[in-house]
Amino acid sequence: MKKSSKLVYIVVTALFVLLLAAITVIAVRNMRTKHPEEDFYEYSETVTVANDEPFVAEIEPAEAPDASELAAKNLEKAIVPDKITEKFALFSYDLQDGLLKLSYKSRAVANGERLYLTERSLHLDEYSSYIVEQHIKDAPVEKDGKEFYYVDRTLNYVSDSYTPNEALLKAVEDGSTEIQKGNSVERELIPVQRLYWFEDGVEYELESQYRHFSFDEMYELYKSITE
Repeated sequence: MKKSSKLVYIVVTALFVLLLAAITVIAVRNMRTKHPEEDFYEYSETVTVANDEPFVAEIEPAEAPDASELAAKNLEKAIVPDKITEKFALFSYDLQDGLLKLSYKSRAVANGERLYLTERSLHLDEYSSYIVEQHIKDAPVEKDGKEFYYVDRTLNYVSDSYTPNEALLKAVEDGSTEIQKGNSVERELIPVQRLYWFEDGVEYELESQYRHFSFDEMYELYKSITE
């Protein structure tokens, strides 16, 4: 009788161990299973959204290009603020023929948090074509008699060897995300907001990274640039 009870105990224990192993295998398989729509959101490194920036820039503005330099590059009407509000100071710039890219930061050492103000010398029809090329699907927003395009996207900052899948490529075409190569890790997701406007033959593109600025918040930055 004791031998029989012991045998039953061994059998039950073995069945329990097998059942537990089967549950573990199924759980692991489910964790590893990828669906195309899930791969869109997966990335290799967690991105910290800027939420502890100072209210006033902790760095002095860098020297900006002067009027003669801008005129030589067909950007004599470009606006070059040394600060955008009191929070962002000019850090660096890149000036090419018909193109100026300005970088603004709150502190010298940052986790990627900065503003970019890109200015291009364009005709109005070229500006309209450029908006289409950027996969901007939303209608323009009118405020105080001026027309703006606002986008809030996810930037897929990927390595040079990264191959996007069909779901990601479709999201790019739909205008909800974009891809940029050159990252040292396989893939990061970075929140990006942009505000576009056109004035005096210049296309302006104000970009915020690692934040979640609304249209109204971007518009306040625009006013700081233009007023």
